[in-house]
Amino acid sequence: MKDFKRTLLSITVCLLISVSCYAQVEKSKRLSSLYLQYNKTKSAQVERQFFKEFPDFFNDFQAIYGYDDVKGASPNYKVAFEHVDLFFKAAVEVDSTQFIDKVVGICLNGKWNADAENYFQEHLRQYLFTHLKNVVKALSNKERSQVDSFWYFFFDGTLFNERIYQKTRKILVDYPSMEKSLDKMARVVKMKVKE
Repeated sequence: MKDFKRTLLSITVCLLISVSCYAQVEKSKRLSSLYLQYNKTKSAQVERQFFKEFPDFFNDFQAIYGYDDVKGASPNYKVAFEHVDLFFKAAVEVDSTQFIDKVVGICLNGKWNADAENYFQEHLRQYLFTHLKNVVKALSNKERSQVDSFWYFFFDGTLFNERIYQKTRKILVDYPSMEKSLDKMARVVKMKVKE
């Protein structure tokens, strides 16, 4: 009976993984199709559809755009820069709260990596510097660990960017709880970089 349950569990896990992989491949295809359609039409409606289809969480983002040393390139790895660029461009076409929620969702539990994650981080920084109040408002509704996770991704990288840290710290001076989290995660990233 135990063997049967183990076998059934193994089959279930394999099926769930297969369905998840299939869904990611299909989502990758839809994103690519919408991107091409947008380039032909420059349609705000297509931009909004692209935004809606874009991943909501870091693991999904990485599965579609990232690179894994074992698995290799994700389905949309080669177009990550263009897709991330269009995603951030879509900010003007969608509700700002929805946009920021999706951005924050992608940042949570995020880790810097070259290419897709780096492109996203660069756009995130630019966006934050121009939409600070809205981003802080969205973060203030999150648990402390999520706020820390956001700032960790914001600073993560192979080198610590002191200029970005100082610029961010200066604009957060009116938000002490954010500043505290920012400083904490900056220290964590600095220590990681030194290792």
